[in-house]
Amino acid sequence: MMVSSFSTAHYLGKHIRNFSKSRGSSSFTFYKPMMDVIDMGEQAFKGISFPLFFFNITANIFYALSLFLDRGKLKQPLNVLLGYMVLCTIIYFTTLIMMDTSDYLQSDAGFILVYTNSSMTCYVLLNFYYYVNIVPVKQALMVWAKKNIKSVIYVALIGETMLYLVNGVLKWTVFTLCFDGTNNQTGTGCRNEIHDLKEAFTIIIQVYIFLYVLIMMVSSFSTAHYLGKHIRNLAKSTSRLTSPNIQSQIRVTIAGVLQGLLYLFYYIFYLTNLFFFSLRTNIVFSQRDFITATTLFFSVTTVNIGISQTVIRQRAADVLRGLKALCGVNMETHDVSVHTSPVT
Repeated sequence: MMVSSFSTAHYLGKHIRNFSKSRGSSSFTFYKPMMDVIDMGEQAFKGISFPLFFFNITANIFYALSLFLDRGKLKQPLNVLLGYMVLCTIIYFTTLIMMDTSDYLQSDAGFILVYTNSSMTCYVLLNFYYYVNIVPVKQALMVWAKKNIKSVIYVALIGETMLYLVNGVLKWTVFTLCFDGTNNQTGTGCRNEIHDLKEAFTIIIQVYIFLYVLIMMVSSFSTAHYLGKHIRNLAKSTSRLTSPNIQSQIRVTIAGVLQGLLYLFYYIFYLTNLFFFSLRTNIVFSQRDFITATTLFFSVTTVNIGISQTVIRQRAADVLRGLKALCGVNMETHDVSVHTSPVT
């Protein structure tokens, strides 16, 4: 999926630029004529996005190294899900950095959505993993999913990869046919059929995203509701709430709820833009706004991963202690040991 999506984005950027040069910018528009584009401006875009580019790439490279060096501390499928999210973030920002500003401001937003939805799919599956491991399940389907959680997650990831791979191939084919000036009459029927098929896959992906948003919200708030009751019961029985396991569960639950709300807001932003565009309201957000919103989404996701995952926090604490020792700082200050939890 990553190879096909990256190749599609690179090809489209170069192809659009060449097409615009050869036929003039007026002959090619992704936005409908006479449309008012809401644009944040180039200076604001650079001021917000470029520092976040550096932060996300640096943080996620550190995450990748931490997950690789401490891979024995994480149970599958946690390692796969976290690694996949980190990979999506790195490739997304690397793609933007490698492309010229004019390329990704003119190109289709599909490659942005692929990385965003892939990252979010992993977080949805991660939340579902925490849900079946934290909340006692009684329903037959949930009991089966808990026993076969690895298979469920791997099948979901493979299915998503195939879905976006087919959609990417169709999108590439549609753009190639649209830009091909030869055989206009003979290729019209084939072009229309492929376009209709691409539109059908777009609807399927929208339904798929909506279902995942729903799963994310239900699993996150169900886990939060259960933990709230569990903590109140522990408080009444004078049990300790400072055990590493309870703290870890609280941490991943809060991160999951925040991530679910974040994706819900991002999805509403995307649907609002799509709604304006489809209904010819003459208002649409610019590609700068879309990329900035996506960059903020990935940035909050990066922070969430760093806060919620014990392995990454432990590695960061080790690096900090090493830097203190290197600088000659007294290490007998209030160092806090981080305990590994079965959940994270």
